[in-house]
Amino acid sequence: MCRCKPPQLPYKISSGTHGLLSLRLGVYRCHLPDTRSIHHALVKRWRNVRDERNERCEKCSTMHQSISPKSTQSRDVLEEAPGMEVFRPEADVGIGDFSGRVDKERLLSILDVNSVLEDAISAKVLGRNADYQGVGLWILASFINHSCEPNVRRVHVGDYMVVHASRDVKAGEELTMAYFDVLAPREKRREMADNWGFVCGCKRCLFEDGVCFKNEMREMEMAMGKGVVDVGGLVYRLEEGMRRWMVRGRGKGYLRASFWEAYEKVFGSEKVMRKWGRKIPGPEAVVDSIVHAAGSDERVVRVLVEGLRRGGRGGNGVVEMEMEKVIKLGRGVYGKMMKKQAIGALIQLYGQE
Repeated sequence: MCRCKPPQLPYKISSGTHGLLSLRLGVYRCHLPDTRSIHHALVKRWRNVRDERNERCEKCSTMHQSISPKSTQSRDVLEEAPGMEVFRPEADVGIGDFSGRVDKERLLSILDVNSVLEDAISAKVLGRNADYQGVGLWILASFINHSCEPNVRRVHVGDYMVVHASRDVKAGEELTMAYFDVLAPREKRREMADNWGFVCGCKRCLFEDGVCFKNEMREMEMAMGKGVVDVGGLVYRLEEGMRRWMVRGRGKGYLRASFWEAYEKVFGSEKVMRKWGRKIPGPEAVVDSIVHAAGSDERVVRVLVEGLRRGGRGGNGVVEMEMEKVIKLGRGVYGKMMKKQAIGALIQLYGQE
């Protein structure tokens, strides 16, 4: 987590393009069959290795210099982040004094705030080693701030974290990633941000906090949270509301992303689609707006593929033009390290489920 000048790229990159490659500074991995308490168990085990990290920091000035600028509390404000030269193999650059003494409690606080769970391709894409979990610290990537309209995602390959664009990114635009599920209502996201110890002030959150129809939005959020039966009616109410409220452009993507749970249920049910399909936008329009606002996501790609198949686009397969569109979204999820053929095969699996 960073409270300083955030990472930016001086040039435009397209969805799926790799923007950052970060080698782990420390990682702990183990088998955890019970996935309900993965993060708690891993952090507990991660704390057990703090003495080893402390010893290495005392012996290695470069490691100390890399870790020490990190935030120890989520609400810390850091005045300066280390330059990229610090992370180069040949680096011999000091940032502040190094006496060889490291505060163990400070180190533990840094690990707690900045460590992340591994998101391995083998488990996420191939379904292998799903119970093999890890938590670690990737210094470069940990300087990327959170946003509810993120433009990058991370994938772990071995000891590396690969950060890639989840949508097209403009030159000079801050690189941001989601610390938690952003396909969720505003209040839920507010709670998750509070658990991390910060208040999100991204454009999406400011937009939703500033709308004049917050009360009606809150009612719909509560209905969705209670497991409302008529999800088609809820989606229709939101779409009609956006028309009345004259919500345009990215604003539609923000609100649709906040009510993704309802849209996913509607598009996943043939019965609901028969009733509401002509009254609400189709999966393609909804997916386009959500990806533009919140980047690619596996659930969004899955809904698009299922929608194309249900619409009879190409019978058992998706026609080439639509396939290219889906593959672009897939690259936004997995990055360009995954070959076109592999993404195509994955998309075929989506349609068979």
